[in-house]
Amino acid sequence: MRLILIVVCSLLLATSVSAEEPKKTRDQKVREDREKVEKTGYWIYNDMAQGFAEAKQTGKPMLVILRCLPCEECVKLVVTRSRSRRVS
Repeated sequence: MRLILIVVCSLLLATSVSAEEPKKTRDQKVREDREKVEKTGYWIYNDMAQGFAEAKQTGKPMLVILRCLPCEECVKLVVTRSRSRRVS
């Protein structure tokens, strides 16, 4: 019984390792990041004019974030900020 359990677990582990996503290109990562950020509706992505208009309309200051390819730390910043409460 124990041997069967070990074999089944080994097969499941081997299957999950081989099912990993292929490594993504820089372009794929950037496009996916943009889709994810725009989907939240919280951030204005790559549109300074819209950002200024929103700030003027709401009377709130504007935060501009200049960033590159979404590295691990940048992704954490967006996820953390998106989950926290809005600044009044």
